[in-house]
Amino acid sequence: MRWTDFRAAVGQRINVEGIVFSARVFFNDRHLSLPHVAVRDIRCIDWYELHRRGFKGVVFDKDNTITVPHSLTLWPPLRPSIDKCKDV
Repeated sequence: MRWTDFRAAVGQRINVEGIVFSARVFFNDRHLSLPHVAVRDIRCIDWYELHRRGFKGVVFDKDNTITVPHSLTLWPPLRPSIDKCKDV
């Protein structure tokens, strides 16, 4: 089976690229995989301040973080914070 066939067969069930990237970060840049900020929710984050301090990106866990479980729709109260994050 070719790689592209495998990816098509697996589809959304397994995020192979995400797993490979996470393993690469864990083994090569472990400090990037440690939480740097803990907040009640993302509405408490000052995105401009994070950027000013040198942060280049953030990682969100979708379920119970920015959506309700098993949903693809952003939880509406978080929209302004997500928009600020994208702007920064």
